[in-house]
Amino acid sequence: MPSPFPGMDPYLEDAGGWLDVHNRLIAYLCHELDRILGKNYFARNGERIVVERAGEFQRGIYSDLYVSGPGRGAGGAAVAEATEPVRIRIAEAEYREAYLEIRDRLGNRIVTVVELLSPANKAAGSDGREKYLAKQAEVLASQVNLVEIDLLRSGAWTVAVPESLARAAASPFDYVACVNRADDRRAFDLYPIRLEDRLPRIRIPLSGDDPDVVADLQSLLQQVYDNGRYDRTIDYGKPPVPPLDPDRERWARQVLDEARSLGWGFAVFDRTLAFDGHGHGHGHGPRSRTTVTVHGHGS
Repeated sequence: MPSPFPGMDPYLEDAGGWLDVHNRLIAYLCHELDRILGKNYFARNGERIVVERAGEFQRGIYSDLYVSGPGRGAGGAAVAEATEPVRIRIAEAEYREAYLEIRDRLGNRIVTVVELLSPANKAAGSDGREKYLAKQAEVLASQVNLVEIDLLRSGAWTVAVPESLARAAASPFDYVACVNRADDRRAFDLYPIRLEDRLPRIRIPLSGDDPDVVADLQSLLQQVYDNGRYDRTIDYGKPPVPPLDPDRERWARQVLDEARSLGWGFAVFDRTLAFDGHGHGHGHGPRSRTTVTVHGHGS
């Protein structure tokens, strides 16, 4: 059963389930690239360990604070007893975050890194963001191409192109893919994506004069949705997390009402939507890429 939305399904952005979406999408992209790369290259999944501290960001799997009661006193009549504190220990959760590398088959050299951003990468002060930005800086200082895909509306701007230049070069967008080639670090190929749009087919650069390969993000996301059986687990009767702005609330309600009228058999889909919208939907149609050139060293 396909998602009712024409592009990114905003219900997949819920941080509580994003890790599954993230890892599935990277795995399917790796498989697709291996199919089309030809004899000179191969794709491999990589991963980094991220430590989440309670309260840093919302992944939906909350690490509770462990609270212990008063401890035992030291005893002894000659020793003044201190007021017993309540001890709070911050829980940590460790998980693995996947990314993708394209390597040259002859020398096993990394030629392109493909990153799919996670809530941790976009959460200020988090371990996941610090590790992501360090990896991003390492790639940008090397001879490796960088492809970044951000399918999350919430969180801090994270892709390599400066946000001010991206916003100025393209009309308003909700998601973005960004390609930076090793042979021209000042130029960024930007794929601005609105919620109403089909996800783009993006060009992924290789080495030297070898032609780019094309990844169809919408097709890959549909595989994630189908194989993850999200039609059976997403509650479309509730508003998505993070919430939509008023303009998109009405549009999303219309999309879901239309899907219901067509008899799409979602598992949780039979009660009135819990949110109201008062804005207007936007037109449809694919977006092309925009090339942004950075002048100077400012951000």
